[in-house]
Amino acid sequence: MINANAAVGFERGAADYERARPSYPSAVLDALPRDGRIVDLAAGTGKLTRLLPGHVIAVEPVAAMRAIAAQFAPTIAATAERIPLRDGCADAVTIAQAFHWFDATRALEELARVLRPGGTLLLVWNDRDLRVPWMQAYSEIVHAHDPGTAYEGDVDYAPPVADNGRFTPLERTDVDNPQRDVTTDIVVERALSTSYIAAGADVQEQVARDVRALVRDFEEPFDLPYVTHIYTCTRC
Repeated sequence: MINANAAVGFERGAADYERARPSYPSAVLDALPRDGRIVDLAAGTGKLTRLLPGHVIAVEPVAAMRAIAAQFAPTIAATAERIPLRDGCADAVTIAQAFHWFDATRALEELARVLRPGGTLLLVWNDRDLRVPWMQAYSEIVHAHDPGTAYEGDVDYAPPVADNGRFTPLERTDVDNPQRDVTTDIVVERALSTSYIAAGADVQEQVARDVRALVRDFEEPFDLPYVTHIYTCTRC
């Protein structure tokens, strides 16, 4: 079952998501096979899908996002807790910007089923670089409207993976990943692509106004600072 805020917000905000969200650094691909079958789970608009090598299948429950991802790979409408693929069919499963939405226990059971022994599980997030003061202020604008379901960033995912018992310990790599040459409009659209803001039309005008005020003195184009957190482990 997909979270209600995510379902509504990402359906309405798919175009903003595609325009304003950053891509991923090449380091994300280092742990993945160069060929074989990769399942990109909760693929969104295919931000990671389009970078992946080999034979890729994108799994995404939200129709508006799936329609964009379909430009880059075959797509399936499904959730992480019930993946309609055969046992041991995947050499790797990638999950970008999404594991925090899952029922971790049920999803990890499915991931262990779909991955072949020795296959790779990769979790990745682009997080705002809060070492940069204006990004801290930007996050405060966005989180002011959080109903309590938001991804908080930099969460320890090792315990649920370890509890499953069928994966090696998670290994983590952090990579600076600034989004280069953005404009004020892109920064506003990035805020509006946040699920609970996209779902709440009543707050969008206020968020847009606050973000524009925050960056109004910036000379365009400028960089939007992110850090990419990359977690990998292997199916035992």
